[in-house]
Amino acid sequence: MDAKPNGHELAKRRRRVRIVSATMMLLREVELEALSITLVAEHAGVSPATVYNLFGNKSSVLKSVFDQDLAHFQAVFNERSGADGLDNFFIALDVATELYDEQPGLYRAMMYVSGREGNLYAEISKPRVDFWCRLVAAARQSGRLRRDTDDAETGATLSFLARGGLSHWAEGMITTDELRRKLKVGFSLVLAAVAKPESAARLRALRQASLARLQAD
Repeated sequence: MDAKPNGHELAKRRRRVRIVSATMMLLREVELEALSITLVAEHAGVSPATVYNLFGNKSSVLKSVFDQDLAHFQAVFNERSGADGLDNFFIALDVATELYDEQPGLYRAMMYVSGREGNLYAEISKPRVDFWCRLVAAARQSGRLRRDTDDAETGATLSFLARGGLSHWAEGMITTDELRRKLKVGFSLVLAAVAKPESAARLRALRQASLARLQAD
């Protein structure tokens, strides 16, 4: 059995949690450029030295914030997802866009990072790309997509599409509802290219419904 953490380790964990929570709260109020270790420390009730000792730098704090966000997304998705591998793509889009509405500052910060801190963005992107690749693999294994579907290539394409849509939303070019519908149109097109005939028909219907809603707005 693993040894239980001692009091010192527990105290460090609690401080880490406070620092990550404070950073998430601050991203609701300030732009990423204004976020500093000093500001995070003040809101977490610790010294700047403690933040540096536990995380090393601002990028590491942000990575922990984005990792926590991904874990929350995955938990909500797991509650809502079902046995239909095709439906799960669109359930995931619903969950993601709901979270964008709840924490817009966090996701705008993620897009800010994508253009300025390439190494950090690469680290936080990989598990998100992997998520879409797993959904593709599950849909293929359940018979919704063709057996020759390339899980990695298709998943990466979906992730690229989602990132592009998120970037437009972060810049204020589209609303969350528009983003959701546009992504459903795009995902339907990508998945239809590798879907079995019955699944392709469902995807066409979903795409047409999403387009009709976009045109009605």
